Amino acid sequence: MKHSILAITFTVLSMSCSSSSTPQTGSGGARAGSSGGSSASSQGGSSSPGSGGTSSTSRASGAAGGNTQTTGRGGATGGDSSSNAGGSSQTGGVPPTGGAGSGGRSTGAGGTTGAGGVTSMGGSAASGGQTGSGGAGGGSSVDAWGGLKNPPVKSEGCGKALGSINKTGTYHIASAGGRGDYIIDIPTGYDKDNPYRLVFGNHCMGGSAARVAAADNGDDLSGYYSIKTLADKDNSPGIYVALQGDGGGTWNAPDDLQFFADVLALVEGNLCIDTTRVFVAGFSFGAMFSYALSLEFPEKIRAVATYAPANWNFYQPTNRHIPVAYYQTTGTGDGTCSWINNDAQKLGGKYCLLQHAQDNGCYATAEIKLATSGTHVTTEYKGCKSGYPVKFSSHNGGHTAVASDPGSNVNWIENETWAFFKQF
Repeated sequence: MKHSILAITFTVLSMSCSSSSTPQTGSGGARAGSSGGSSASSQGGSSSPGSGGTSSTSRASGAAGGNTQTTGRGGATGGDSSSNAGGSSQTGGVPPTGGAGSGGRSTGAGGTTGAGGVTSMGGSAASGGQTGSGGAGGGSSVDAWGGLKNPPVKSEGCGKALGSINKTGTYHIASAGGRGDYIIDIPTGYDKDNPYRLVFGNHCMGGSAARVAAADNGDDLSGYYSIKTLADKDNSPGIYVALQGDGGGTWNAPDDLQFFADVLALVEGNLCIDTTRVFVAGFSFGAMFSYALSLEFPEKIRAVATYAPANWNFYQPTNRHIPVAYYQTTGTGDGTCSWINNDAQKLGGKYCLLQHAQDNGCYATAEIKLATSGTHVTTEYKGCKSGYPVKFSSHNGGHTAVASDPGSNVNWIENETWAFFKQF
């Protein structure tokens, strides 16, 4: 997989945990990766290549199972509109993945990723038929995780006695760019045979792993954005990780993408993790980093929550259009990570949301609700691929990860996040 950097020059910005700051330019540099997809088989009939992919072949020695159809990118992009006086709602203009033929299912894989990815749907092979060899075209299988409440899948660390990572605390791993410090929280009474949920909390600029990992104290970041607090109240213990950015509390992809991958592999190899329930959350610069992780590791991450994300002025991995469950918040008064930065170039929090809605196959006609009062409003996309929901909450505040509705002192952002994560 080849990575690229937005070829757009911006004024150098700074982004911190406060509402008055703006993002800093991420470090550049492209790096090579592996080609997308893994081989798969299609049954009965010949599969079609995805746009930009390579063709695959299949054959049936019994009666013909019917030709497969290839999903297309359906519908034209609708017009974009910004919030006008009174904060009217907007209609997103990103097309979903097109319809699929009925019958047996095969995921295109093993070659060059086609634009938007492809899932071929073919008729089932008749008795005696043979499965054809796998083809190409990117994409990810529909419901690859096995549903919202799938059985857990144990990591390599399950069954192992505690070793080098044996208690809650700060650890170091040699990683790219000199990175390596992280804090891990292991539940009291850890059971080596119980696969735990794993949550990464990514700090904002000027923040730190220590602030994310601190006991919930009302700080934007503490208690892993209060996810740990709410999970513990639900008697749903998990394992939590807070990565530490550079000395200035910033993130510098692609080094930090590798940092995440290295820590994830280490934790899964030494502790008992449910590999189908790895979650990521982040605010501001941490949301930008989390959004980048959602593009880079959709096969590893079950769901991502971003509070005030942005997709400009920071390294953007190549989007392979593989679905990942996604929740986002953005304030209509956020001047740091704005809802719309540049419509023509599809830059802004709006386009982080629309990109995942498209990649997850959600209906393109969804009306995005924007807050017009102090009460937040939520858009839940319909028609998304099974196991890949997309949800967005708008509020009329600024650059923040803590927000309460009028007459309430409850941070609805943390409640919405935990509700989103615990459905899996």
